[in-house]
Amino acid sequence: MKAKTAGEFLAYKRQEKGWTIDEAVETTRIKKKYILALEADDYSVIPGSFYVRAYIKQYSDRLGIDYGPLINYYESGQKIGEEESLDSYTDDFKASLADFELGEREQERERRGFLEGVKARLPLILLSGAALLILVGVFLVVFLNRPKTLISTDEKISQTSSQTSQSSQASAQSSESKEVTSSSSESQSTSKDKEVEKTEKIKVSGSGASLSAEITGATSPLTIELSVADGVTSWISVTNSDLASGLVLSPDNKSTQTKLVDKAANSLITLGVVQGVTIKINGQTLDLSALTATTGTITLKITYQN
Repeated sequence: MKAKTAGEFLAYKRQEKGWTIDEAVETTRIKKKYILALEADDYSVIPGSFYVRAYIKQYSDRLGIDYGPLINYYESGQKIGEEESLDSYTDDFKASLADFELGEREQERERRGFLEGVKARLPLILLSGAALLILVGVFLVVFLNRPKTLISTDEKISQTSSQTSQSSQASAQSSESKEVTSSSSESQSTSKDKEVEKTEKIKVSGSGASLSAEITGATSPLTIELSVADGVTSWISVTNSDLASGLVLSPDNKSTQTKLVDKAANSLITLGVVQGVTIKINGQTLDLSALTATTGTITLKITYQN
């Protein structure tokens, strides 16, 4: 392949997919003027190097190509197709890869811990099951071998009379008990409603450019909502979700929502711009006041309801 600039390579891959510029804009959700600037290698149109990298990554992901060589061209001017260009990665790319691998290792350790816990409790579970079967067997033996007592005619008459009297008394008390039952039902309903309330608890720690949020009592799948204030533009990404490859929120696209994969134990949220960004987890607003740096990350550690 003839050596190409980053813009030439992006245009080539877009044409290879048969996309027009407008179709690329619709698919990537990047403004048309930025798409044209990327394909023309005119980075002066884009506001800052951070957004150049973010748009290159977002465009590359939608085209299904590796963005490492494109970033390398932007930083060093080395064209794609030149010797060793496909093996050149920036420090930012290596750092992102290291964070991803760290998350994978943490998930693997948690899976192993869960399996070891199940193995450790397996004898107790088996003993409990055996004890339950024994109790059921004893109950059946006693029930099937109970004595059959004959009741005389006089006793039957006496029992019938007693049952009739009890039935009359029960009927007389029925109307009085309805009001009590109704009041009790309302009380139980109120109590149940309180139990249905959300049980997620979020504890935030850290400061500067990094926060950690411990979420307990969560329900799966966990829903994460992200939005930006008027006039704010920020690149965001959420691992273990469909936003893992990143997305730019701007005045034209102010909010988005995603769900973590089922029972995901952790997730890393990356913010290109912190100020003006709001994050909600299952409807609860995350306190970001301690994030004082321009860019930041939030590590979610999640424990779900049993």
